[in-house]
Amino acid sequence: MAGIAVAAWAAVAAVVSGVREGWRESGETNPAESRPSLPRNERGERARLRAEHLARNAEAVESALAAIEELSASEAARSGWLGDIDFSEDLDVIGDNFQQAQALRETADTLALLDQPNADDRRLLAEATDAIADLEAAATRRVDLIKQCAASARRIDVSLDDERREASTEKERAELQARLNAMLYGAKALNDRRPADSGVDAVISRVQAYLEVTKQVRPNPRQ
Repeated sequence: MAGIAVAAWAAVAAVVSGVREGWRESGETNPAESRPSLPRNERGERARLRAEHLARNAEAVESALAAIEELSASEAARSGWLGDIDFSEDLDVIGDNFQQAQALRETADTLALLDQPNADDRRLLAEATDAIADLEAAATRRVDLIKQCAASARRIDVSLDDERREASTEKERAELQARLNAMLYGAKALNDRRPADSGVDAVISRVQAYLEVTKQVRPNPRQ
């Protein structure tokens, strides 16, 4: 199976690094762990929001990497059912989209903080907002698709395990059926066996002979 390209890992590292840089720029700690109750000013608030977006995007990338690791370790992948596995292009797209979205967000924030915004400012800011949303949505969809691939690999693993269990059951069934058939044949043969010198037959025969003799010798008391 093909390995994940180094460039893709570098793109991921850049996203995660950007998260930490965003926190340093804003003077904030990890927004997932701590969040100020009130922003001191608009500039600080925008920096905090950028850090939050970066943290969320970094988590998405990390979840994609975890899904790829899980998929690569699956029996479906190891058995060759999934062919050559290489998500480097997908990770490149995800990383590039998140990085471009962050760059747009930073530049748009800088423009939005200028005094006396004009019509062009508002137009460009609206377009930037749409572009950021599109980039992040496309990256998130690709992350979700990678997760779906991992889920599909899990389903194949379950199917392969079921097939092994069914094959084992069928093998055991065939063995038990053959053994039981042989035992039943033996039981039938044993049941049909009539001993040549049966003690039971000899005793019964002699009892009947005795009764016949006594019947002839002794008169019927009712006569």
